[in-house]
Amino acid sequence: MSDAASLCRLGWLGLLAADPATLTQISCSPSYGPWLTAGAILLSAGVGAAVALLSIGAQRAIARKRATLDLLSQKEWDKDYITAKNEFNKLRDSPSGLAMWAADEHKHSEQLNIIRNTLNDYELIAVGIREGILDEALYRRWFKPSLIKDWTKAKEFVQAIRVRENTELIFCEFEWLAEKWIAEDQPMIPGLENPSQSSQNG
Repeated sequence: MSDAASLCRLGWLGLLAADPATLTQISCSPSYGPWLTAGAILLSAGVGAAVALLSIGAQRAIARKRATLDLLSQKEWDKDYITAKNEFNKLRDSPSGLAMWAADEHKHSEQLNIIRNTLNDYELIAVGIREGILDEALYRRWFKPSLIKDWTKAKEFVQAIRVRENTELIFCEFEWLAEKWIAEDQPMIPGLENPSQSSQNG
């Protein structure tokens, strides 16, 4: 069997390893020329598509980071947000906590509005992260301790509201994000894929 025929049976790996004289023989052969041309076109198209996809992915990542930075910057300078968050923190850290404001008697209170607005903000952030609109890593670096603390303090309040409204969907995105970040801080147990499996197996 000729060198040209042997290389064609090996495919592209054979072509890459071939010496120039053999490649010239193949390219000049009427039998192999069209196949090589078609292969080169397909390879070029595949590389071009891969580069385009990588470029699109990079642009989307940059857009997510920019949107997240804009959001963080806005929060740092928004006086209304700062005032509302400070009021929420006072309620959160008070001896009575947040859960008492879930009672029907406080349904139209200013305190309930403050709590609800703060948790709604976290809910929207979690949706943005889950949908890939916001950059999770960047937001985590800035807000992780505060978000986890607020969820831990608000958890009992959220459960009371869910019972009252008879739905588990209230602030479910906020819960998802907070519990995800809390799980990241838990030590890994050898042989388990994630910390939550220890409780499942127990």
